[in-house]
Amino acid sequence: MCILFATRSHPNYELILISNRDEFFERDTHNTCWHTNSSILSPYDMARNQKTSPTNSETFGTWIGINKNGRVANILNLRPADTPPNKSSKGKVSRGMIPFTFLNTDSRKDSFSEWDSFEKFEHQYPCLTTSGDFNFFYGDIKSKSYRIIDTFGQTFKVLDQNDNDSFVLSNNTFNIENTKKWNKTEEGMQKLKELISKTKNESNNNIILMECFKLASICSVPEEIRNKPYHVDPAITYDTIFVPPLGSNDGEDIGLTITKGDFYGTRSQIVILVSKNSKHVTYVEKVLHTSDRDCKTHSAINPKDFHQFEFEIE
Repeated sequence: MCILFATRSHPNYELILISNRDEFFERDTHNTCWHTNSSILSPYDMARNQKTSPTNSETFGTWIGINKNGRVANILNLRPADTPPNKSSKGKVSRGMIPFTFLNTDSRKDSFSEWDSFEKFEHQYPCLTTSGDFNFFYGDIKSKSYRIIDTFGQTFKVLDQNDNDSFVLSNNTFNIENTKKWNKTEEGMQKLKELISKTKNESNNNIILMECFKLASICSVPEEIRNKPYHVDPAITYDTIFVPPLGSNDGEDIGLTITKGDFYGTRSQIVILVSKNSKHVTYVEKVLHTSDRDCKTHSAINPKDFHQFEFEIE
């Protein structure tokens, strides 16, 4: 159950994004890189591709990314806690194509106002309703415009500096009533506020990055059951920000498109920092696991791979 932290309330940054991707470790995934004519910076999912015409070439989706023009996106599975056990969140079209479609645009040629609602986005990309169930955060850094849309056709304006300058999003609907909010999002919002308060006089990227990854690594799963193969209890993933390696039953549907391998948990962590003048981007990815074998040797404090990128928004 992935999670996204987003804020514009830090006095020294225009935008801070913190993302955990919770997945099966064996799922084929490419680490973050520049791709699509070096216009998009993102990892991408190699387990499910989309055939594109007229060349019939393969295009892979992503869950998070940013482009050189300052458009940013992050998609999460939508799996509300009261979802019936037999309700699948899978769709005919990979939900990873939603952020890819948005990031493969140029803000100098089309305005964000052409994308700023579910209906407008669907006009640009008709496959929204045939994609897997999703929560989708996206926006344009230069115009300071951000939205969340979801499978139910809802649109939410976020990060608009009107008592709405931070949020924590997971696999529940954004407007879920307070009594049904997951512990991880409630705790996450409190920890995000603490991070901002603690670092409000700090502009050193390395220190901010350290604090962001510390937040992304908060784990409430009891020590005695971490790193042991056992049946995944969905309630565990509703509670903990960081999901340690958890075993699952073969073929079990826990809201993901593909079940592959024996262990599921937080596979990678990404932090994106945007400077206060909306020009400079620092993008850091920690890849914790890429196979079940990595459970014994790698962790949030000892990631398997580390990638850092710096660039200027055009």
